[in-house]
Amino acid sequence: MLLLNFFKKIEIFLKKIIAKAENSQINLSSWLLTFLCVVFIRTLLEAFSGRINIFSTKSFYFLFFHSVSFFLYVFLLLILFLYFLTKEKIEKITKTSLFVSILILIPPLIDILVSRGEGLVSKYYFPTSNISFWEAFLGKIEYGLNGLFLGAKDLSQSIFTANYGVRIELLILALLIICYVFLKTKNPLKIVLSFFLLYPAYFLIGSLPYWLQRIAGVASLYNISTFNPEFEWDSVLFSVYLILIFIFGSLWFFIYQKEKFIAVVKNLRFFRTLQILALLFFGLYLAHVSGARLRFFDFLLIATACLSVISYWAWGVFSNDLIDENSDRITNPGRPLAVGKLNRQEVKTLSIIFLIISYMSALAVGYAFFITVFLRSCLGYLYSFHPFRLKRIPILATFVLACASLTTIWGGYLLVKQNSIYSFPVKVILLVLVAFSLGFSAKDIKDYEGDKKDNVKTILVIFGLERGKKIIGVLSFICFLLPPIIFFQYFKPLIGIAIIAGLLSYYLINKREYSERPLLVLYFLYAIPIALYIFNY
Repeated sequence: MLLLNFFKKIEIFLKKIIAKAENSQINLSSWLLTFLCVVFIRTLLEAFSGRINIFSTKSFYFLFFHSVSFFLYVFLLLILFLYFLTKEKIEKITKTSLFVSILILIPPLIDILVSRGEGLVSKYYFPTSNISFWEAFLGKIEYGLNGLFLGAKDLSQSIFTANYGVRIELLILALLIICYVFLKTKNPLKIVLSFFLLYPAYFLIGSLPYWLQRIAGVASLYNISTFNPEFEWDSVLFSVYLILIFIFGSLWFFIYQKEKFIAVVKNLRFFRTLQILALLFFGLYLAHVSGARLRFFDFLLIATACLSVISYWAWGVFSNDLIDENSDRITNPGRPLAVGKLNRQEVKTLSIIFLIISYMSALAVGYAFFITVFLRSCLGYLYSFHPFRLKRIPILATFVLACASLTTIWGGYLLVKQNSIYSFPVKVILLVLVAFSLGFSAKDIKDYEGDKKDNVKTILVIFGLERGKKIIGVLSFICFLLPPIIFFQYFKPLIGIAIIAGLLSYYLINKREYSERPLLVLYFLYAIPIALYIFNY
């Protein structure tokens, strides 16, 4: 009876602590900032416990990319794990996890003490021989049962290479997770399930690099990309973790606020997103890249580049929503900010997060690619934001957008390390700058009323809706004629198709009920076959 009362008091005490953590005033920005601080302190401590020189430039990617992304993806995974077991509100679990993050400081401190200041290097798990997943998994269980704290006498011969500090950290974390599941559910089946699922989760987290090597058929994570020799180890693992963070983060957001998540996804505008990705792949196509000779990690690099470009686009969309809030209520009343599905602070936070993801993933891809993304964001800022707000000046506004599109094509071209911006085809630069400067005017049609109220001097605002649409129709017609004219050697086979497509674009622009989507479809149906025909490598 006394023992039962004792456990009840402990339960009440733990519930009070958890409730205090769950109800703490923590928003997304403060959570991320606090979590990053803890991770950086852990990395600094690990520099002493593992004798890592983090003050060397060689440690840059490990410190700011690999380490941060690893812990963030692990915590997102654990948050989702607890949500599906307990069905507690995911924001409450997330707040509680921030206080648990202090646990990651334990391993380097213990390793320094155990080694008497000499330090122990924390490593991923790599089997000593080429064994199957189940052999490795069962081997680790056997080793773990033989001695959780003391371990084998000779760690080099052991299938389990985690240090003392990491093992103690994982044990405490497992106990806290099981305790949390017990307090929230009182369901014996879920408690047992959490116990048996945690170890496979730990195993997969700790051995992920090894299984990446096995899947790709490589001996190490060095010199693995045909595009960029510098895309290795820290950059590779960061890219994998970032993609997982993006997936888990999206799932977290969907669970947190389904309506807001759907509003964000819709606001990215599928065809516009597809357009910016098409520019990236066009640049990659110009780099003479053949899909037949691509390796696993080349696809990973391309996927990371796509994530960077999509995140940049999301930053641009939400930044413009903040600036154009008043005009959007007239011309784009479905936008999440205009309709009230997101508030200004949420939109601002999302735009910052997307920009950070864009920059970090671009740096993982390569320095040259990062420069193109950074340059495009500079052009986007000058286009949208005060004091310049170049979108108010006709022709110059669309020329800036054309330059921004060109930088995305450059990004795809420069994914291949040996390529130079000076070897990029001059005729393509001319085509993109002229065609896009003329063709981008069509996007202003749906924003006519809002632009007129906001004093943005588009062609439509200057000449009126009817006359302006005719002018834009003519400009669009000229756009379709430019490929056979600039690449004159293909004039005869292409001019007929160009005229038909140009006339069709004029018709679509000047329809009484204008819709942007058919025009974008026409652009794709024309541009893709033409590009494949002209640049048939």
